[in-house]
Amino acid sequence: LHSVDHIIELCDNVHANIASHAQLNGQKQNIRDEAQRIQSESETLSLRSTAYLASACVYWRFLGDQLNPLIRPLMDALKKEVDPLIQ
Repeated sequence: LHSVDHIIELCDNVHANIASHAQLNGQKQNIRDEAQRIQSESETLSLRSTAYLASACVYWRFLGDQLNPLIRPLMDALKKEVDPLIQ
């Protein structure tokens, strides 16, 4: 998500004079926090969707010559997923 990364970068590079304006500084921080939340949510959804797709392919035995594209999303989900029902 280049646009979310760009928003976070812009918030980090806002001129230092904004620190003297509490309201502007608070709004900048709110924007940055929301952009980070969106980025995290996007990564979680991407992880889950690829794991679900790989799981469905394994279940229906749609296995190709290379298993790595199917195994990697499943292993990533096991390592990174916080919800035990999804693991």
